[in-house]
Amino acid sequence: MLAELTATLYDASLDAFVRLEWPTSFYGVNYTRSGYWQSPAFGTKTTQQYWSPPVVSYPTAARLFPELSWAPYRYDQYRGRFFQDFPTNSGVANIRIKRTGKVVTGRASFEDGDAVGGVRVVLKGTKVKTETDEVGAFKLIIPGTVKKPTLVFSFIGFKQTEVTLGTRNIIDTTMAEDVSSLNEIVVVGSSARNRKNLDNIRIRGMSPSVSMAKMSADAKPDQEAAMEVDLMRIPTADVKLGTKTADVPPPSIRKNFNETAFFFPQLQTDKEGRVVLKFTMPEALTRWRLVTFAHTKTMQTGTLEREIITQKELMVTTNVPRFLRENDTLRLTARIDNLSGKPLTGTSQLQITDALTGESLNAKMGLTVANQAFTAKTGQSSLAAWTLVVPQNLPPVAFRVTATAGNFTDGEERVVPVLPNRTLVTDVQPFWINGGDKDRTFRLVPLANRN
Repeated sequence: MLAELTATLYDASLDAFVRLEWPTSFYGVNYTRSGYWQSPAFGTKTTQQYWSPPVVSYPTAARLFPELSWAPYRYDQYRGRFFQDFPTNSGVANIRIKRTGKVVTGRASFEDGDAVGGVRVVLKGTKVKTETDEVGAFKLIIPGTVKKPTLVFSFIGFKQTEVTLGTRNIIDTTMAEDVSSLNEIVVVGSSARNRKNLDNIRIRGMSPSVSMAKMSADAKPDQEAAMEVDLMRIPTADVKLGTKTADVPPPSIRKNFNETAFFFPQLQTDKEGRVVLKFTMPEALTRWRLVTFAHTKTMQTGTLEREIITQKELMVTTNVPRFLRENDTLRLTARIDNLSGKPLTGTSQLQITDALTGESLNAKMGLTVANQAFTAKTGQSSLAAWTLVVPQNLPPVAFRVTATAGNFTDGEERVVPVLPNRTLVTDVQPFWINGGDKDRTFRLVPLANRN
């Protein structure tokens, strides 16, 4: 064994609450104080302790908690009022670019100054690309063969921006918020940090089983970590739209939406520093964050972070409530995203069943039209909606939404509990027993009158 490793893979959207940060070192910061010594016989003498900081500066772990944003308003806690004259976030990312010869550096930040990590920067027409780090900074070198360099900036939730450098040394540009983006599902790139003792990680395959990841603990500190991801795909058939003989494969129903793919607290590498991770990948189409921490017997440490995206050409996302209540009327919606690279026209379908027995509940919940046609442009989404009524004495409900467009299919099933339209009332009445062996009768008047 060369090293021990702790690893986890979880839904990156959970970082919106509290971001997972593991320590990168076992050593703390060395602090000392000056000491003073007094002698009542010979007066006062002062001594001073001299100390030197450690040769290697080990970062300290910090947990950053997000704050609630009232954008585009400001709340004055002393006046108890909201104001719009000082917006907290205008939905714009600012980018400052500096060019020195063939070297281009820059930084991306929000309006309030916070860094934007994970912004993808590509030199148009070439394979030169990079991403902004955790402080929003980036750097790339322009090859000598490029005469008119143009940088392309892209980030999830914002519109793509192109900037032609020309002869300017400093350029300021912005990325506007894209309200029609695909939220957390489509993620372009991510920031990555590679420290000593970890070389590379490779993950192949998605559902139903995923293997394998290899990590090398003897890599050089400046080696770039490599990553390769094969996204889940539905087997396709030769289908011609508009023909009656088209053999469309049935949708693959996704049911496993666990937010944590795995957590391995104690893994051991082989003598070459490799470890294999075997796990079952959840079927949620989202962005995943891989966090690892390794250490050797001599207390050498290393960490590695990567982000993985699971997505399909046609994706269904059902907006289901956390629970239903008897006699409720709800509008169930589903978003259908098109990442196939061409416009799609198809049909979406809703099926409601008893989660325990599989019995159809379409009629009980007032579902008369289960199929709906949709049209989604390239890179955009379409919305399907159904109006339902929740009757009384209903078991847990399973909502299954599927979408089919040519040879592209997807579907997901989510189970929602049904709560009764009643409230438990607890009535407390004190009574005293003075001893003795006599029987006493107590009457709970509110309960008796209710029945």
